[in-house]
Amino acid sequence: PVYRVSVNVQRFESWPGSHALIDAVWSVRALDSQTVMTCRSVLNEPVGDGYDALVVGHRRAVADLSQAISSGVRALAATPQVVMPTTKSNAKAAPRVKPPVSIACPQRMPAAASAG
Repeated sequence: PVYRVSVNVQRFESWPGSHALIDAVWSVRALDSQTVMTCRSVLNEPVGDGYDALVVGHRRAVADLSQAISSGVRALAATPQVVMPTTKSNAKAAPRVKPPVSIACPQRMPAAASAG
């Protein structure tokens, strides 16, 4: 199967000595069935003083985001395929386009994430 992943970062905050935050809306689409999942993850990592700590915090946030997206791909892969019925009368007609089917975001997200 082929999946298309899209990520739109809404916020990317860096507060040295406080936190590193990534707020992203992401979607996964199965190209063969047009099934789509759209989710939001807000990842807020506490960080210590200094830029090195801030970089580590952003690395953790990006890793958590990638885990959320991979959970989405796995959930989409486990979803039954939606097949458009065909009848004898329309078997020779032009193929019908399948409407996109939305599925819910995965329930289990990284501890610092929330889904929308």
